[in-house]
Amino acid sequence: MAELAARVGISRGTIYRYFATRRALLDALEATARKQASRQLADANLDQVPVDEALARAVRALVALEETYHFLARRPDPPLPQEPKYLEPIVALVGATACSGPTATA
Repeated sequence: MAELAARVGISRGTIYRYFATRRALLDALEATARKQASRQLADANLDQVPVDEALARAVRALVALEETYHFLARRPDPPLPQEPKYLEPIVALVGATACSGPTATA
């Protein structure tokens, strides 16, 4: 928390005023990342393009978030396992891929 406070130019006390623990801060950041992922996947209109283009759009949307939220993948205290709602479009896309056959030819 001290490093974060120093990087953003505030005191540790200011951070703790809004987030009682490091985990609370990470949970809030994860919730924000999930909302942004959901929004970006919705904006990609995955259901309006062929499956191969939809997969490419989904990957681009999620990889774009990695630059901002990369540290969440290495959380020492990951949240409880749950199926994130933002993955629903990708699950549907994978199901469509399985039904439609291969997306590329050799």
